[in-house]
Amino acid sequence: MEIVTENYHPSFFKGENVKSVFEFELPEDEQLHYNALNGHKYRQLITTLEQEIGDAVKAGAGTPEAEYLSKVLVRLHDLAVELDVKVLRK
Repeated sequence: MEIVTENYHPSFFKGENVKSVFEFELPEDEQLHYNALNGHKYRQLITTLEQEIGDAVKAGAGTPEAEYLSKVLVRLHDLAVELDVKVLRK
């Protein structure tokens, strides 16, 4: 999938509501197409795991397990920022 900014409708740059259309060359872009259709499921998966790990850290405060999970949680947040993935961000 190629994104070409010259093809954007002028209203895109003015902050107006715009309908987005993604075009895929199938079967070559099959994986990209699948990810586009199911991205919300991946987000829910990561968000749920983030919440469960956070709860486990709070519940086991001071334990070696909580200390380890805290590091995992920090890494998850760092990766989310690095990859510009919204995890518990709007």
